Amino acid sequence: ISPSQEEVDRDSGIATFETLQALTELVFDVEQRFIREVGKKNVGLPDIKRLAQHVRQTNDFAREIYELANHSDLIGLVSGRWQLGPKASNWLDWQPEARHHHLMTIWRALLGAASAEDLVQAIQNSGEGGVISLSKQLQSNYPFADGSVSSRIARVVSLAERIGISHNGWLSSWAMAALRGQLEVASSAASAFLPTPQRKLICQADLSLIAPGPLPTDLEIAVRRFADTEQIGMASTYRMSALSISHGLETGMTEDEIRGWLLELTDKPLPQPVDYVIREAAQRFGRLTVSVGELETKSVIRSLDSILLAQILNEAKLKPFAMYALPDGTIGCRFEPE
Repeated sequence: ISPSQEEVDRDSGIATFETLQALTELVFDVEQRFIREVGKKNVGLPDIKRLAQHVRQTNDFAREIYELANHSDLIGLVSGRWQLGPKASNWLDWQPEARHHHLMTIWRALLGAASAEDLVQAIQNSGEGGVISLSKQLQSNYPFADGSVSSRIARVVSLAERIGISHNGWLSSWAMAALRGQLEVASSAASAFLPTPQRKLICQADLSLIAPGPLPTDLEIAVRRFADTEQIGMASTYRMSALSISHGLETGMTEDEIRGWLLELTDKPLPQPVDYVIREAAQRFGRLTVSVGELETKSVIRSLDSILLAQILNEAKLKPFAMYALPDGTIGCRFEPE
C-alpha cells in the first residue's frame, strides 16, 4: 500500500532536516578536530561514532553524511587529513533553503542531467498516478544497472533518501521540480516541511542548555563558543563548564556578553550554579598571560599570583623551555609565545 503524498512530504522534510543538521555538525567537528584519512578516502570508526552519537543516528548514517559532505565540497582531503572544503564557509552563512538547494544540485549532478531528463520523461509516459516510486522508475529505466551497494544507481537512491527527494522509495512532491533542474522551486516547496528555527534556550541548574527546537546558525555558533555539545537533533542539548566558558573568553567574548546571550534566550534569571560558574571562570581567566618579549627574551609570562610564577619556574616538566626570572618579577623565555 502506497502512502499519501502528504505523509511522504512530511517524512522527507524530517529526513532533510536531519541531514542538514548532521552536515552542519560535521563542519563544526572537522574545524575543531584532527580527523585522519583511514584507508582510501575513508574515516576512522571513532570519528564516525562521535558524529553518530552527537546527531543520535546510526554509524551508517554518519558514513553517508561524510560521503555527502565530500561530494558537496564541505570537506576534503589534504595530505591525509579531512579538512574544511571550499563551500564550508558558505554553508554556515546559508539559510536551510539555500543549503537544501546546494544538496539537490549535487544530487542532480551525480544522477546526470541527461538521466534526470530521461527519468522525467519516463515518469510522464508511465501515466502513474498518485505517489511515484523512485526505485520502480529507476529499475524500469535502467534494467541492467548494477544493484550492488557501490553502484552509482544505489548511491543516487541512497542520497535521494537523505536529502528529501524521496522517502522509502516514494518521490516527494518537489522531486519532479528537482529532476527538471528547477531547484529554486524545489527548495522553496521543501522549506514548508522543515522545522522553523527558534531563538530559545532552557538554562538548567545542572549547567545544561536545552534548545527545544533547531537554533539559527548564528546563534548556534555563539552558544558553541561557551558551551559543549552533547546531543544534536530536533531538540539539542549543550553543557557549560569552567573550561567551555574559558574557551568563550579566549575567543573574545566577555562575561557580560555570555550572560547577555543566556538572559536573552532563556528570558529568565540564571540559576545560581550557572551564575557562579560564569563568575568564577571570568575571575580566573587571564590570571596567567604570555606576551611577546624583546631581544633574546622572546616571551614574557606575567601573573598577579607570585606563587603561581614560582611554581612555573620550579616545575621540572617545564625545564626544556629554559625559563628564567626577570628583574620585574615576571618570567622570561627564549621561545616564541606560540
